[in-house]
Amino acid sequence: MDIIGFRENGSTSNIERVFLFKDSGATSGTEGDPITALTHDSTGLIISTIADGEATATSESVAGTDDIETIATLGTYVAPTSGKVRFKLVDAVNHPGLYEIQLADARFAVSDANYLDICISGATDLAAVTYRIWLDVLTAADLGLQYESTVSTLNSQLSVDCALAIATDDVWIGNRVTLEDADNSVNSHTTWVVDVDQANNRIILNDAAPWTLAVGDKVRVFADAHPGFHTDFQLSENTITTFDDMLGLAQLRARKDAAIFADRATLLGQINQDEGSGTGDYSPLTDSQQAIIFGVIFGTAATGTLSTTAMTTDLTGYLDDELIGATVVFTDGTADGQRATITDYASTSGLVTFSGGILTAPANGDTFKIV
Repeated sequence: MDIIGFRENGSTSNIERVFLFKDSGATSGTEGDPITALTHDSTGLIISTIADGEATATSESVAGTDDIETIATLGTYVAPTSGKVRFKLVDAVNHPGLYEIQLADARFAVSDANYLDICISGATDLAAVTYRIWLDVLTAADLGLQYESTVSTLNSQLSVDCALAIATDDVWIGNRVTLEDADNSVNSHTTWVVDVDQANNRIILNDAAPWTLAVGDKVRVFADAHPGFHTDFQLSENTITTFDDMLGLAQLRARKDAAIFADRATLLGQINQDEGSGTGDYSPLTDSQQAIIFGVIFGTAATGTLSTTAMTTDLTGYLDDELIGATVVFTDGTADGQRATITDYASTSGLVTFSGGILTAPANGDTFKIV
């Protein structure tokens, strides 16, 4: 049995095309040859359908009832008369053996059906054949698709502005995102979302595609987190003391975006019992536990060294080399949307050294985050 298509249960105006061939007892030609002589009124022709879960087939035949109608215009669906089906040869010369079938919409709307089988048989020289159409195919929503658009402006290989509007800032952080080359659909790449700028419909990517991204390339964001994205929380066991603590920790494990960071005072009241220099004494600019709890550090570039490979910052409270391997993402200014991997950190000057991804040097006062 061959599968000829996939339809959603309840879909309408469906057009199916099937290949029909001669049987072993054909009066001319040989078995397997395409059959081109069939019409809607061929003697003995039967077109029957049955869905899984149905006990009785729905059959239309020429003999006696003339339940098979012709198709006026191939490729244009016209609902058959009630209780009938439409049938016609497509092109005897260029597509010998190919026939178009138009079934009533009700045959694609059988309750809870997973597939519909179509059997064509009965006519002289015709080999009886059954084709299957799968119903209830996975939709975009079933696959967890949250957003689909194309690249409208290419800021860098890690920062793209999309054609379709993004409704909310900082959504989808850590979510799986796929890229597809508009010129060659074989080229696809999966990574995760580092940041989202709603105002510019901008998505910041964790790593670059293996081809050079271009305007028109497809961008799809899914509901699930990319397996490469995670944050480790190294909290002492007496930090979690109540159900609210557990709930807060679960929220932090699921998200690490600006909304969580902005609400840190409330969450730390539940979670942070013994971190910082004293009970409840938490400084986001000086306490290195920020990186552990939130998985993200916010900072500002400062006058000093400002280049495409290094910058002095206002960061304090972190040890030498503590930030090596993390990623710096600029959130405004001349390098907005660009990102790079940190290769060195000097605690005495707050100097962050990085490689790759930064095309324009940051300026004094430009903000960034380290993830």
